[in-house]
This record gives sequence, C-alpha cells and structure tokens, in this order.
Amino acid sequence: MSELLAPGYYKGKILDYGVKRTKKGDPAPTIAFDINGAKVYWQGSWNGKGMDFCMEALLTCGLENPSRLMHLAEGQHSGVLDTNRLFDLTVEVQVADNDPSKKWNRVAWINSEGGSKFKDAITVQEFAADVSNRNLVAELMRVAESKGFKLNSNVTRQSSVEIPF
Repeated sequence: MSELLAPGYYKGKILDYGVKRTKKGDPAPTIAFDINGAKVYWQGSWNGKGMDFCMEALLTCGLENPSRLMHLAEGQHSGVLDTNRLFDLTVEVQVADNDPSKKWNRVAWINSEGGSKFKDAITVQEFAADVSNRNLVAELMRVAESKGFKLNSNVTRQSSVEIPF
C-alpha cells in the first residue's frame, strides 16, 4: 500500500479519467490525479446537490464543449479534459466505515491553479443510456453560465454515439 498524503492542498495533473459505476450502479465521472507521484482520485456525482459541484469540477478540468460530455467515458484519449494543466487540489483522507484501519486519499475539491481505479468504467453508449432521462448537456451549460465558464461556441449534438437528448 502506498503512503497516504497528509490532508491539505496540493498541485496535481490529470493522469486519466472515465465514467465508472458507483456501488449503487449510477454512472460517476472519475478523475485520477498525479500528486507528487501519488495517484489520487476524485469522483463526482450527477445526483441531487452533487450535480453543480460535479459540473463545475469538469468545467474547471477543461471541459469546453458540451457535446463532448459523453466522451468522458473514453478516458484521456478523448481529449475532453486538460491533462497538461496543473490544478489546485484539496486532498482528504477517507476511512472505511467497516474497518478503521483501511484509509485512502481522495480529491475533495478541484480548482484552477492559482485560484487501475477504472475497472468499473463504462462505455459511451452505456453512459448515454444511463442518463437518457436527464439532460446533462443542459445542466453543464447552466452551471457553466452561472459560474462564468466560456464554452466552445461550435456546440453540436453530432457524435458517433446516438445520445438521447
């Protein structure tokens, strides 16, 4: 087991990302960061109050084109998030409910600088099917506008995957 980072603020770069299923079966964006040589994960949620935080984190990480949101499931090769930038990250230590000896780091907050966990990864098609009853692109655009993010003006809904929005 690798050594835990102390809780605090760190700089890190995105190593990889994807969409995985939570224990409840919901799709969740997951980003692996390199922090001083340690791989530390952030996991978002498209449920309830987590929606705005999740969308803001994805925008902060470089998501600029709403029509590319589903391509998060393709990982770093999709180019959806910026793997070249440094981010300011808040790292916490998590403790397992059923075993206090099991501890791990997690990224709690992702901010712009200055201001394998993917075993359950899902495909673009699965992701699109799972969220077919939600308009995540509209939610992304709403959060982007409310937080002052600029999105790519060449927004299209064309994709190699039929996205049910």
